[in-house]
Amino acid sequence: MSRTKQTSGSTGPTNPSTLFAEWDSINSQWKYWDKEAEAEKTLAQATPFIVLDQLTTVKGYNEPQKKAYWSNEVRRPSDKITVRSKDGTEQEGTWRELKSSPIANHIKYTKSVYVLAKVGSTYQLCNFQLKGSSLTAWIEFVDEIGGDKALYGDNVIAVREAIEKKKGSVVYNSPVFGIVS
Repeated sequence: MSRTKQTSGSTGPTNPSTLFAEWDSINSQWKYWDKEAEAEKTLAQATPFIVLDQLTTVKGYNEPQKKAYWSNEVRRPSDKITVRSKDGTEQEGTWRELKSSPIANHIKYTKSVYVLAKVGSTYQLCNFQLKGSSLTAWIEFVDEIGGDKALYGDNVIAVREAIEKKKGSVVYNSPVFGIVS
């Protein structure tokens, strides 16, 4: 994974990430599916990482139809996003167009952040999927440090703490990102 802008196209290398994690807002940690162990596993809340690249994608689930949604990764929300399910292509368009589509209630804007993370005693190429409160926290952090360009230096980033929040009757934990070195 390059730290420079990639060109898009239908051909190219497969995704080199070894781990795909998302923020667990209930347990304040990163969670991922381990295919070999066939089990959900976790990474420590304060797992340090260096940002390599950021892309935009869409993730979601339609509970009544028992159908998961995913999409291609694009550089900007104004690029064409193709939302797919087990049934094939569900919808195409920019994020703005998708927000008013028939599947809008079942999808979420997701930031796909490629990182080099310290997992145990080794470093791995990982993909952190940020949506909901973790996406909001990430956007605030990036703005605080001076924008996207500030991410691509030698900064090591981690979740410094998780803050408990409440929306209606739902209690969740939002990460607070920070530069650790």
